[in-house]
Amino acid sequence: LGEAGSGEIQTRFLRAIADAIENRPKKSKK
Repeated sequence: LGEAGSGEIQTRFLRAIADAIENRPKKSKK
């Protein structure tokens, strides 16, 4: 169970980073 939780946290972290990268160019366009 511990490993499964760690995997979920990593996936969420990666998603947050991808969101930030996608938000960067969008803000620059403004």
